[in-house]
Amino acid sequence: MRDILVSSNQDLLYELEMVRNALASKDGLPPELNGYREWLIHNCDFLTGAIKEIFDILSTADDSILVDLFSQTNVIARHLNFLNSTFVNPVLRTKDTDLMALRVLSWLHSSHQSTKDTFFAVSGGMFACLPFPGWPTIYFAPCSAHSQLLYLPLLLHEFGHLLYAVHRAEMDALVKELQQKIAASLQPTVIRNDKYSQDATRRRDEIVVTWFDWTQELFCDAVGLSIGGPAFLHAFSMCCRKLGREEFHLPQESLVFRTHPVSWIRIKVLALRAEEMGYSDIAAELRETWAEIASCFNITEEYFGFFSDNFLAMINGTIDDMLVEAEPLDLRTAAADGNSPVWLFNQAWDRFLCKTADFSAWEDNAVKEFLAGSESRRMTPVAEVVALSQ
Repeated sequence: MRDILVSSNQDLLYELEMVRNALASKDGLPPELNGYREWLIHNCDFLTGAIKEIFDILSTADDSILVDLFSQTNVIARHLNFLNSTFVNPVLRTKDTDLMALRVLSWLHSSHQSTKDTFFAVSGGMFACLPFPGWPTIYFAPCSAHSQLLYLPLLLHEFGHLLYAVHRAEMDALVKELQQKIAASLQPTVIRNDKYSQDATRRRDEIVVTWFDWTQELFCDAVGLSIGGPAFLHAFSMCCRKLGREEFHLPQESLVFRTHPVSWIRIKVLALRAEEMGYSDIAAELRETWAEIASCFNITEEYFGFFSDNFLAMINGTIDDMLVEAEPLDLRTAAADGNSPVWLFNQAWDRFLCKTADFSAWEDNAVKEFLAGSESRRMTPVAEVVALSQ
């Protein structure tokens, strides 16, 4: 057993050395990732120290402690595997095309008191976020979107997941209150003690449990709308409506415990919030566009009790309370920040929707200027900010 422990820990030391050397030798790393890389190197050094302690104990301890040392070795190995499989790659894969996404995330984190000390990184994949409490946050986005102004606003939604994680206790309590309201709204006026009633109770429970995850997604949509305004609405709608029938309708069995609401539900909630914020034209456009696509494919709204328009007031009331708790920037504040990319996002969508012939060249130049800290990052004129926030 002693020899097994020695060889296992020697292997761990070798692997840690390889990981640490790869991190330390990564050239041209953007400054936004320096803190993230130092956190990783610190963890490698900590694990190395823990292994050396095991070797020290092995040199003096009797066999009675070998089982405990084996357990400690297991813990170190799992910790290293977690670092290596999840956190190391965003540093080693970093490319120049990541710079715009990193700058957006740096601005987001630094602009919110609750996240300013949270390290972060970006990786490739579908839009997602891993907000581990007490650990750095990893954001995922398609590699083509890392420098694409049209879809970077979707990172605002992913940032919402971090805000939720930071305020999890309060957020979970608000979500559970909403679940209770939804459960009450689904309660039949007459309860019978038969199989039909039992099936109805099971379906109601499935709906209520499913709304735990759905509420978080709708909150994150609201964060994206609050910070990004029209740009987020356009990005979300364009991204989802291209994905096919699933975004409009799913069979009942596919809705049970699904982590995300059907996108048409999200559009309905976003459109209502947008209307309340003064974006009536865009809200109407969203509704008309999605209704037209649904009509083309003969899709009718059917959510099998998981959603109805009667839920909207309850949902938006809960989301309002969640936004008060999380305190994301509003569009006016965000756009007035000279380091903010929000005005640039909205400008990009205006140009794209107007079918500007040179959009690609304009976007490429706008990204370069933003990263260089040129005139495109100056404080937006107050009149323009006010118009954007109305």
